[in-house]
Amino acid sequence: MNLGEDESSLTPEKLDSARTLFARALETPGGMKIQTFHSFATTLLKQFPLEAGVSPQFKLIDDRKSRNIQIDLLNDLVETDREIVGQLSKYLDYENLKQFTKDIFDKRDYFTGEASKGFIWKKFDVQEGWNETSFVNSITPGNIQLIKSMIPYLLKGSITDKTKGKLLAEALETENTNIIAFQLAKCMLTGPSSKEPYSIAKFPTTGTKEMMGNTFVAAFESFAEHLSQAKISEENFQGARKTLLLHQFAGKILDAYKETKIKNAWLDFDDLLTKVLDILQDRDISQWILYRLDEEIDHILVDEAQDVNTKQWEIVSILAEEFTSGTGQRGNLTRTVFAVGDEKQSIFGFQGAAPEKFRERRNFFKEKFEKSGREFIEEDLEFSFRSSDEILRLVDGYLKLFPEQFYTRFIPHKAYHDKLPGCVELWPLVPKRDPLDEEDWHLPKFIQPEKRPEEILAQNLVGKIKGMIGNEMIPAGNDGKARPVRPGDILILVQSRGQIYKSLISELKKAKLPLAGTDRITLSDDLAVNDLLALLLFLSVPKDDLSLAVVLKSPLFGFDEDDIFRLAHGRSGSLWVELETGKDSSEHFSRAHGILSELLSRVDEETPYDLLETILTVYAGRTLFVARLGDSCLEALDLLLFQALEYENSETHSLTGFLEWLEPDAVNIKRQLEQQRDEIRVMTVHGAKGLESPIVILPDTKSLRNPGKNIVPCAEDDFPLWSTKPEITNAVALGLKKLESEDWKEYLRLLYVALTRAESRLIICGVQARQKLPQSIEDIKDWFEMIHWVLGKNMMNTNHDFSADLNDSMPSKLGHKIVSGNWPMEPDKDTDDQGTEDIILPHWVEKMPVWETPGKLSESPSNLGGNKVVSGEVDTETTSDSALLKGTVIHLLLEHLPVIPRTEWEIRGKQLIDLKYPDIVTKDRSEWIANSIAILENPNLKFLFDISEINLEEVAITAEIPELDNKPIFGYIDRLVIADDHVLAVDFKTNKLVPANVDETPEGLLRQMGAYHRALEKIYPDKKIKTAILWTQTGELSKLPEELTLNALKRALTMADTQSKI
Repeated sequence: MNLGEDESSLTPEKLDSARTLFARALETPGGMKIQTFHSFATTLLKQFPLEAGVSPQFKLIDDRKSRNIQIDLLNDLVETDREIVGQLSKYLDYENLKQFTKDIFDKRDYFTGEASKGFIWKKFDVQEGWNETSFVNSITPGNIQLIKSMIPYLLKGSITDKTKGKLLAEALETENTNIIAFQLAKCMLTGPSSKEPYSIAKFPTTGTKEMMGNTFVAAFESFAEHLSQAKISEENFQGARKTLLLHQFAGKILDAYKETKIKNAWLDFDDLLTKVLDILQDRDISQWILYRLDEEIDHILVDEAQDVNTKQWEIVSILAEEFTSGTGQRGNLTRTVFAVGDEKQSIFGFQGAAPEKFRERRNFFKEKFEKSGREFIEEDLEFSFRSSDEILRLVDGYLKLFPEQFYTRFIPHKAYHDKLPGCVELWPLVPKRDPLDEEDWHLPKFIQPEKRPEEILAQNLVGKIKGMIGNEMIPAGNDGKARPVRPGDILILVQSRGQIYKSLISELKKAKLPLAGTDRITLSDDLAVNDLLALLLFLSVPKDDLSLAVVLKSPLFGFDEDDIFRLAHGRSGSLWVELETGKDSSEHFSRAHGILSELLSRVDEETPYDLLETILTVYAGRTLFVARLGDSCLEALDLLLFQALEYENSETHSLTGFLEWLEPDAVNIKRQLEQQRDEIRVMTVHGAKGLESPIVILPDTKSLRNPGKNIVPCAEDDFPLWSTKPEITNAVALGLKKLESEDWKEYLRLLYVALTRAESRLIICGVQARQKLPQSIEDIKDWFEMIHWVLGKNMMNTNHDFSADLNDSMPSKLGHKIVSGNWPMEPDKDTDDQGTEDIILPHWVEKMPVWETPGKLSESPSNLGGNKVVSGEVDTETTSDSALLKGTVIHLLLEHLPVIPRTEWEIRGKQLIDLKYPDIVTKDRSEWIANSIAILENPNLKFLFDISEINLEEVAITAEIPELDNKPIFGYIDRLVIADDHVLAVDFKTNKLVPANVDETPEGLLRQMGAYHRALEKIYPDKKIKTAILWTQTGELSKLPEELTLNALKRALTMADTQSKI
């Protein structure tokens, strides 16, 4: 089939061909290799460590570890090389020095060697002989006398002239040449941020010049021209001197970083690609390596090619070199390179993505393949399999605004679902507040301040969302059917987690709408984590009154303001001393003192992880946090625990050391917000890449692109420079201009990604940033203005009144809207209430039951023969007494713990095991309890253990099975999930070895699940039956194909291999 063809064109011949290709892929020896570039590089370096010059036992360090090493090296340089650090400190404080260092490491590939002074001086066009005193010395005594003569005229001139005259007079009085030179440049020349930096300013004003006379003015203008040229030369000199310092510092710290990694056998992620490129480009060894790889690689497929960086493309090009070099090792096999991507969706420039390289490599491979007489096929991806035609009309109109900015020619979109209804809304902007109204403090609750624009926008959107859910309709397919809007249909995308994001989260929570939470968890943003860190700070320094007060007010102890005041007011010692003294004054104080005293006694004995786990489990901290803050804090708490374990694995553990090691601001994880949970998702556009939703809302359309700090930009030839205002030299300006151009292009691509996440409905809004909308394309600055231009200028009859959707805080309610002819839709008639029918009882209800003679003895589903273990695992490992006991205990725990509060799982688990199996070794007991709890806390398995009517445990089942000559079976299903349209039977298996895929599932287990399948079909004839195995060793849930289990069941009748037992 070709892209965009309807499925009706799928002939039996094409289907057979597809199945053959799929089977061939599955049967590939060793399996298909699907890897990231970094994974491939890791494998290659493990295979050829000697050739790559790395240790065979090298360890990969993550970005955080790498950053910590860099900071340590910087601190070492502060002590060991005071001269260079002293020079840097003239321009940078410590925080900026860390950012400076980070920029160097981000651009380390461009520091290819020691840059000479002559090379840098030439790049900055520094005048020969110019030095530190040249600018001051360029101002002669005659020039100073000229300025002295001007001052009386300036003091009689305009307000501006008077102000500058006073400044110049004060500078001249100091007789300090440096101060005089600085003030002359400030008064007579334009600033560094002007359109033409350091050109002659409009000074003095016309009236003052008339008083001065032509001769005086001519002499002054001649001096101003001289001063302008001298200032430009000075800035070039200063830029060159600082850039030389940059390269000297970079050489030292990069060399130290390299030595540290070699000493410890460490590699970072950048090293993986660099090392692989080095060995593939080394003529002495590359041919041998490529020969070995040539045995394994016939086809290369590059997915998301727009996000591939320069090094990765180089690796692909080298690996594919032999594809066009004649007959390979396997005769006439056609070897191929396949790359798919969309330059318009490249939004990860901060990770090194190079969308322009996609077209370059396309041209490169085209030339190579065509020269060798091989076919080169280039396909345009015209069809959108997601969005409606109305949304694609907007997207195409947007792309036409900036056709040269997307690295590719314009290709009109086609909607694959051409009958899918669509709607695009552009709301009016929320007006910005008068800056004078902005408050610098938080007002008391009894005073109602004026609402911020972001809050007004959030309230309007949340009101609209509440009105849509359950009331408005969205398409249920391409056939005109519709269904009510659900929370999971709504995806809100923002550019950053700024004020609009925070206001939306707040308003959605106030409205008690189902919310999936934040898409990225940062430790420092979570209240529960901050409370725990305050507790750890107190435990390390008991005299830390602020930390103790925070802990006491936290959900862990629940003190209120009065409690804190009683402790703190009039105290003679620390807050802890006061708590010790007053512990008997209330039960509240006594409990807090008891717990904190116990924790203080454990500080020197237990690891930070053990302390945290004690707080959260023994003292019910997790329960208390959830009760106050909700379930959203659980993932952050788990992340903190994980950090504590990471610390123990890499450092000599101590509480103080952990607090110094932990950087809450730098620790974050990206959460996968799934639509299936039927919750509203709010996330950044970057986080939504690859996602889709029926309704997409873009509220953050007035935010401008934020390229961040560029202390170390690169010139047009990728040579690193030092940019710190006000020294903006021509060389630096060109480098910054290049960066700004790249940032602007990515800003445009980010909007394209945001728009194309929507399936059928798109709502666009924002907060006003400037008073007037642009009058030309060149004046467009942000997303809202781009979309407004397309809807308001390029499309007819799109004006719309949004009075029904907006509250009274919006002075204007006029916007734009485009809809398809069949929008809004009517609900699908199939979903209407069809009424009820009279129930007719079956005929057998009225008959007396007939006594039946007992039939054949039933068979256990687990006793139908076949292996019960994966190839490579000794069968006795599952049939030994210890293995059987382990399986029984874990089954027992998974059956009973879900109905017990989480805080009691460890204690109840021990009691349950001790009651039934008192002779179990303590180590085994702890391990099995931990194994069971890990399964119960696995978010992917949460649906299995929910306490509800649709989840049943240890379900007894019996039925006659046709594949067994109607012999009855009797067994217990560990977990049965009964849904509206299907039934899922899950069996728990405690095997040590877990199959790599479902096809490797042991035969005996497939037969067992096949028997359950047939039995459930008789009990639930109107539901689809599904079966799965939960491997307790890894917590994986393997869903078994129906055909696989039923075919195994058929083999049970003819094969008598019943030696295996569970």
